[in-house]
Amino acid sequence: MNIFVKSFSKVLLIANANKLTVDSIVERTVEILRECGIDNIVNFDPECDNALYKNCDLVIAVGGDGTIIRAAKRAALFDKPVLGINAGRIGFLAGLEYDQLDKLFALKTGSYTVESRMMLAVNSCMNECNNVYCLNDVVLSKETPSRLIDVNVCYDNDVVSYRADGIILATPTGSTAYSMSAGGSVVDPTVNCILITPICPYSLSSRPVIINSDKTVQLSTVENSLEKAFLFVDGDLAIEVPNGVKIQVSKADIEAKFIKISDNSFYKLLANKIK
Repeated sequence: MNIFVKSFSKVLLIANANKLTVDSIVERTVEILRECGIDNIVNFDPECDNALYKNCDLVIAVGGDGTIIRAAKRAALFDKPVLGINAGRIGFLAGLEYDQLDKLFALKTGSYTVESRMMLAVNSCMNECNNVYCLNDVVLSKETPSRLIDVNVCYDNDVVSYRADGIILATPTGSTAYSMSAGGSVVDPTVNCILITPICPYSLSSRPVIINSDKTVQLSTVENSLEKAFLFVDGDLAIEVPNGVKIQVSKADIEAKFIKISDNSFYKLLANKIK
């Protein structure tokens, strides 16, 4: 869904200091924002306090996809839009490249839209039944590279068992990340669905599946499995999952919102980023 917004008065600018081009991008971004009449600019690292997200009108994240994902998930808690500026390699989630900064003047004219992206909520007894939010993917995988794990995937009261290196549950936004590398479909990020992609399955019939986002999916390893399994959320959170423990994944009750300035369609972006 695209939402039109007119202007911003307070911007939270965060950046990944480990990227080589970040300093020059941040400097030029601040100059343009001030030329747009936005003087209330708070500049912090990506781990800044949630109160800063709550009190801003817009979050600008300078870095790679990891930086943008972390910023977008925290901004989503307070229904704040995010504009990503790519200072990494691929930057699939970035709204602008480092050489497109002059397009930031659209923030003054209102010549942009806000695009909503679905997220996933991950719940299990291991995190005290609190939701962990996911923008890209949830991965249940093994500890040892040379061993397989047996994973049960349950939805619609049916259980499908996979013997594989692991299972990926991805959002459409995450369909161009790990899921795609594992052979999953690429999905337009404005579509609401959940992708189930086995990682190197030991079966010719184990294929990726796309299901309705209204479904709740449960993941678990089999009770007698000897291989340790770990849960990863957007590549950051790593938790050991005991055998038989069920991980519940469903569409989240919040959405990430991204500023879209460039007129490139998703398909043009796909062609430019993945060659």
